Amino acid sequence: MFLDLIKRGVVGEVIKLHESDEPFFHEDSWAEIQKTLDARRHIVLTEIDADEYDRKYRLPERAFTYELAVDKIAQEDVVFDFAFLGYKYRISELRVNKYAFYVYADKLGAQVRFRTEWASIDEPLSHLRSALHSPLLKPVQPEIEQAISQLHDPKLSTYEPVCAELLRLTEKLLRRIRQQNRWKFKADSLDHLITGVSQVGSLSEDTIQMLRLVSKPYRDYILHGRALTSLVAKTVLATTMEAMSRLGSELK
Repeated sequence: MFLDLIKRGVVGEVIKLHESDEPFFHEDSWAEIQKTLDARRHIVLTEIDADEYDRKYRLPERAFTYELAVDKIAQEDVVFDFAFLGYKYRISELRVNKYAFYVYADKLGAQVRFRTEWASIDEPLSHLRSALHSPLLKPVQPEIEQAISQLHDPKLSTYEPVCAELLRLTEKLLRRIRQQNRWKFKADSLDHLITGVSQVGSLSEDTIQMLRLVSKPYRDYILHGRALTSLVAKTVLATTMEAMSRLGSELK
């Protein structure tokens, strides 16, 4: 796992310390660490272009999975737990600022879960309704109205279908904005659309972070048909509605 963290760019420097007569690492292990660090200085290749050396020292292990379980999102920081393969090498109550959390999660390609409820539905729903008549949201207004109308259905047992539909519409909306502005950035996924629009558009940092936060459950769970828990679905839904309402006022 440690070598994989180097390949993913999470670990960028390793210092060899000698605090006793007994070495902590075998010399061959230290040599592998150095080779992996040196290889990271070169471009990261795809598996198609990679040779045996690249696969050993540059490309991350596809079978390795990382999980970040979010306990709390404060005004500036995110408090979360780390786990490798879902249960190994657990580290609890890590605290980093929001930007560092997104960079960390992206480099790991991590699955992000939420343990606590930190958002309500009513306020972001009100914001989204107010933004529906903005020129940017108007093309998808009927679809948004149809999706959020389900929230008043007494038979609705989970927010997941509404959440999934609004995330799909968010992707559709960002793709439409890209086409209208003739922007040339990569756009084959919601993640790429968010990255591209955040670089060339006029989005606030709050809106960018909201979009990045909801893109991970969309990519890791919804697109693969994996169910979100009711708590997570509600949190992601609230954040998605707030982000969509902000798009209507921040982008032209």
